[in-house]
Amino acid sequence: MLQQFKGIYYFYFMFSYLRNIFILLFLSVLSFQAKSTHLIGGYMEYNCLGLSTGNIVQYELKLYLYVDCGPGSNVIIEPAAFTIFDENTGLDVLNSSMQLTKDSILPNNISNPCVVTGPNVCVKEEIYTTTLLLSPNRPHRITYQRCCRNNSIANVFRPDEQGTTLTTVIPAFNTDSCNSSPVFNDFPPISICSGYDVNLDLSAFDPDGDSLVYSLCAPFNYPDRLDVRPIPANPPPYSFIPYLSLFSASNPMPSNPALTLNPISGKLNGTPTTLGQYLLGYCVEEYRNGVLINTTRRDIQVNTGSCDPVITSAIQDQNLFCDGLTVQFQNNSTSNVALQGYKWDFGVLNQQNDTSRKRNPIFTYPDTGVYTITLISNPGLPCTDTSTNDFHVYKKLSPILAIEGQTCIDANNVTFVARGLYEPYASFNWNFGSSANITSSTSDSVAGIIFSGGAGTYPVQLIVSQDECSDTIDQQVVLYPNPTIDFTYSDSAGCYPLPVNFTSLATPNSAIVHQWDFGDGASSSLKNPSHTYLANGFYDVELTIRTTDKCIDTLTIIKKSVIDISLDSSKNKVNYSYTDSAGCYPLPVQFLNHSVYEGNATFLWDFGDGTTSTTENPRHTYTANGYYNVSLAVTTTEKCIETFSLQKDSAIYISLDSSLNEIKFGISPTEACPGTPIMFLDSSFYEGSADYFWDFGNNSLSQLQNPSYTYTDTGYYSVGLLLITKDKCVDTLVLSKDSAIRILPTPTSILELSDSMKPLKHASFSFDGSSSLSNTSSQLYINGVFISNSSLVDYTFTDTGHFTVTQIVQNDFGCFDTTSAIVFVYDEFEFIIPNIFTPNGDRVNDEFAVRACGVYEYEIEIFNRYGISVFQSTSMNINWTGRINERIASEGVYFYKIKIKDFMGEYRNYNGALTLIRD
Repeated sequence: MLQQFKGIYYFYFMFSYLRNIFILLFLSVLSFQAKSTHLIGGYMEYNCLGLSTGNIVQYELKLYLYVDCGPGSNVIIEPAAFTIFDENTGLDVLNSSMQLTKDSILPNNISNPCVVTGPNVCVKEEIYTTTLLLSPNRPHRITYQRCCRNNSIANVFRPDEQGTTLTTVIPAFNTDSCNSSPVFNDFPPISICSGYDVNLDLSAFDPDGDSLVYSLCAPFNYPDRLDVRPIPANPPPYSFIPYLSLFSASNPMPSNPALTLNPISGKLNGTPTTLGQYLLGYCVEEYRNGVLINTTRRDIQVNTGSCDPVITSAIQDQNLFCDGLTVQFQNNSTSNVALQGYKWDFGVLNQQNDTSRKRNPIFTYPDTGVYTITLISNPGLPCTDTSTNDFHVYKKLSPILAIEGQTCIDANNVTFVARGLYEPYASFNWNFGSSANITSSTSDSVAGIIFSGGAGTYPVQLIVSQDECSDTIDQQVVLYPNPTIDFTYSDSAGCYPLPVNFTSLATPNSAIVHQWDFGDGASSSLKNPSHTYLANGFYDVELTIRTTDKCIDTLTIIKKSVIDISLDSSKNKVNYSYTDSAGCYPLPVQFLNHSVYEGNATFLWDFGDGTTSTTENPRHTYTANGYYNVSLAVTTTEKCIETFSLQKDSAIYISLDSSLNEIKFGISPTEACPGTPIMFLDSSFYEGSADYFWDFGNNSLSQLQNPSYTYTDTGYYSVGLLLITKDKCVDTLVLSKDSAIRILPTPTSILELSDSMKPLKHASFSFDGSSSLSNTSSQLYINGVFISNSSLVDYTFTDTGHFTVTQIVQNDFGCFDTTSAIVFVYDEFEFIIPNIFTPNGDRVNDEFAVRACGVYEYEIEIFNRYGISVFQSTSMNINWTGRINERIASEGVYFYKIKIKDFMGEYRNYNGALTLIRD
């Protein structure tokens, strides 16, 4: 089974590799020909999607790249090539690529209230996504490499020759379950302001609830301008970015105090002091049960800039001087930043409450005088500005000129009065013109002014003076001709109620009092009234008008028998229809009124079953069998008032003759093992809704329409359904199916273990499932991986840990039973170093290889007799084959240094000699 799994794993990745190899080769050629934009930063993220077919773990992989999109940049959109390495051996497993799924411009995240704008930069975030299928039994490293960075970066040695290695490690599925990497809570910082405190959130959250620790760290480098995007990527270990001598990962830019990253909260603090571009790297370490399982490394080019605000505080100039003690202030402040607030001081001496925080406040002064106004923009912030202005406050001057008296052509006598707002000490100056009998005056009111010259317009001027202010009112007096009278009406005959509109033709068209008498005891003072006549007869109409100003007069006109009210013109007629005449109850019937009448009407329906309705088009539901007479009475309420009705005998017939109700249901499956959900599928027909009552044959019931039920005991079961319809054609229906379901017998799994725990050196176990009952087959699994179809299995473990051993038995009916047990394989320490090896190609002792048990870290270096290193390795799976730089090494004595970490966490060092013999 293990060989079969390896074959599937190899086939899948070989298929993916062949599918993408042409694209990757084509892209690698393009990378030499096209100049791409400069690299700003990036990181890798993955999300575990769970086990897939064939016991392979599925992951979603995301690559975040930050690239320069400013002037002169050349953004190239192409797949991102990456390489998967076996983390244990360092060997590459697969070369593939992922597609660009999203790109967007990152926001400039400067939030200081005194900041104008940060450095003028443009950074684009490119997100590449793909899906991986990985073996669950070992950790994998995913690596993407790219060159190069901006030459303007100030903290990196030759930055235009440096790139990035974005990498992440996916732990083995069996070791750390299904792990997902942390997800950052915000975009990386793009710009910060020199001279201002930094408080940035660089934190992340972990989907698995693992513990996260934050730190400033150096990005991994990829310094190769000739191969900008290598395919495949270079294997680990990776070198760090080369900082200039004054900088480091923990001191990435000039700052006082220095930048610090809180290891718990992920908050970045400090105060940058110098303008420039700096490379910032930070790491998120992911711990589970106190063990580090992965590190997410993110880097970004941070731009510091000068962010000095320009604020001008300003109060409006005074242009109103006699507007009263209440002043509306206008804030004319300007700024190239968003102002955070204002503070006004209105200049009242010995008063503490003459302030306001509003933008455009209103303030009432206690007295007249000259006040110094102060306005502060951004009070309490380091960026602020103050302005002052003097305001003259006087009491309000707002006079009104009133005209009283007669203004007819043949008789005019006018009085002029100064009103409105002014103080008792105000002065007045009138000018009535040369056509008036009195041409001027200094009193606040002047009576007996007579104008000569006939109909027309005569100008009058009043000047009122007070304190330092004056107000001039220019107005006109109009002399009008004598009035005239007449009227018209809209209707002269009809049946009641008859609305009639009356229109006055009196002149002039202003300042006239109207008095109407409609001849039926009703009257009106409106100019153009509307009156409704409510009784038959002939009516006289009288109109009297009276002017109240200008030219005053009273005139009356009477028109005899102008209105005739009778029912001779009525066209009223009753009729109606309905949607259904027969059916089973409950039967809803829609009744529609088709009566003819003028205006509005009231309705009285009698449905023949003791119920009535006053709705014009009612909907009524019949709930009992029988024949029903229906009648409608219509009473008009507006025009030609009368009541008229129509009855239709036996209009509605209610019975169950038309019922189409039918009860039916299906069962799936009808034969199954215990524990299998059985679906009961209703296929009954009825109108409206219904209640369901199921009997599953074992005293279990359900009221769902389509229930699911799981039987736990074997045997035959009868099923019954009781259906009660509720809305249309109410009825009760019953259907029973005898022995409709058979629940099959099940086997019994019994698993016996030779041992429950052993050391790794003697980790051979026997698993015996032969005592199982009523089964025809047996399968054994270890940690979900199929091992054998035999009931007796001898198995040797090659790794330590707790392992779940599961037996699944099956009988002739296809029913299953499962038993599981846990075995524990623990470590012992053993480390054997050979002193001779013979790399002659006979496949016996061809490599210098140690034998070990309980070893978790391993480093070896071999030297020739001159002390020159000829071989290095950090994996016990990579051994010396007797070759130096691909050449055959000479026979003789060599020396080794070995450093290991045992399963107890202790480090051990071994030094010695070995002999290379080829014969």
